[in-house]
Amino acid sequence: MRSLKQKTIPVLAVSMAVSAAPALRAEAPSGLGLGAMVGEPTGLTAKWWLDNDAAIDVGAAWALSDDDEFQLHVDYLVHRHDWVSIPDLQAYTPVYFGVGARVKFEEDDRGKDDDDVVGIRFPVGIALRPHDTPLEFFAELVPIVDVAPDSEFDLNAAVGGRYYFGK
Repeated sequence: MRSLKQKTIPVLAVSMAVSAAPALRAEAPSGLGLGAMVGEPTGLTAKWWLDNDAAIDVGAAWALSDDDEFQLHVDYLVHRHDWVSIPDLQAYTPVYFGVGARVKFEEDDRGKDDDDVVGIRFPVGIALRPHDTPLEFFAELVPIVDVAPDSEFDLNAAVGGRYYFGK
C-alpha cells in the first residue's frame, strides 16, 4: 500500500505545474508542455522553456523495476538545435543534455517508509517537435549518481510526449 506521502506528492507536483502555466507562458517562447513518459521511470512530465535553448524539466513517476517506488526529478536542460538535421523531416530535432536532482521514496516490505534516495541526474536525449503542432516527442538516457543515503550508480531511460500550451 502506498503511504500518504506517495499519494499526495504526484497530485501536488501536477497542480503546481498547471497553476504555474500562465506565468511561465509569458516568459517561455515555446510555452509549457505537459505529458507522459514510459520506461524507467513511468509517469508524468512537464517542461517549460526559459529561453530558446534552456528549459526546466520536471517528472513525477514510478520506478517500476524497484517495487513501485515513487520518484520526483527536476532537470535544467540545454538544447542544441543544429546538432541533428534530418532532411525532408518537417520537425525540429534538438539534442539536449543537462543536470538535475532526483528524490526516490522507498518503502520496506511492510509498506513503511525506508531510507529515501537522493541523486544527481545527467539527462541526455533527443526531441522531435513536428512543425505547426503543439506536440513534442522525446527519448532520453539518464545516468544518475545517488549520493544519499549511500553512493550508487543508477540509469534511467524513457520515451514520452508532451502537449504544449502557449504560443
